[in-house]
Amino acid sequence: MTAITRVKTPALPSGHVEQSSGYRSATGQYQRLDLYQRHMLCALARAGGEMSTSSLATDMDLIRSRMSQLSGAGMVIQVPGGWKLTSAARPIAQADARASMHVSLIVAQPNMLLQPCESYHERMIYKVCIQLFTGCPVILNVPLHRVINADTISRFLNEEDMRFATHPSAHFDVVVLGATSLRPILAIEADGDQHNHPDQVAQDTKKNRICHVVGLPLVRVRIRTQINEEKVVRQPGSQLTRLARAARPEHRGHEELASALTGLRR
Repeated sequence: MTAITRVKTPALPSGHVEQSSGYRSATGQYQRLDLYQRHMLCALARAGGEMSTSSLATDMDLIRSRMSQLSGAGMVIQVPGGWKLTSAARPIAQADARASMHVSLIVAQPNMLLQPCESYHERMIYKVCIQLFTGCPVILNVPLHRVINADTISRFLNEEDMRFATHPSAHFDVVVLGATSLRPILAIEADGDQHNHPDQVAQDTKKNRICHVVGLPLVRVRIRTQINEEKVVRQPGSQLTRLARAARPEHRGHEELASALTGLRR
């Protein structure tokens, strides 16, 4: 491995551990480790000091000889099914994992990244759209005010519809953009059981009306509680097929949509 610049061992809380010869020895050994070895020790520290061999191997493509080297340096001990930090090395590795940015960034962290939406069905519809609209950008959870030009449509909508169109929480579940213009050519909504509620029905009606005014086709995919993946895939496909047959180049703003749906017309 390419030599790396050594960093100062992070400061540790005062206590009896610092006074022990074992700690001083471990500190000296730790300073001589390469980044890959520190990576493994920090991973152990973040896991509470002990991990199974299989978990380490999955996370870091662990080579057994590396752990043997660390064992020889007094950093780890082998336990049934895995490896464990020694009592002297554990506080050093914990502090290193907390304080050293270059180490922290390469140690796997659970739940640091989130999927773009919480809804499993919306993600399924998103995947379907990616397959159907090859070359067209597909975006999840797009605010209406990022799609609708409020300045130009204000004279076509009443005050209540305008408030809805510009509200920060009003959004489309999925929006398909034209491959060339990058303008919205289709919006898709995943309608679960909550869309039966009167308040939600009123909001859906506003959204339908706004889409009609701006000429943006809107497809609603009805999601039942027990719906399976196959039906989630089939619904937008069948609705888009009907839309493809209806879309004509002469319709306002539908040129790119008609082109994108050409394969579904057959």
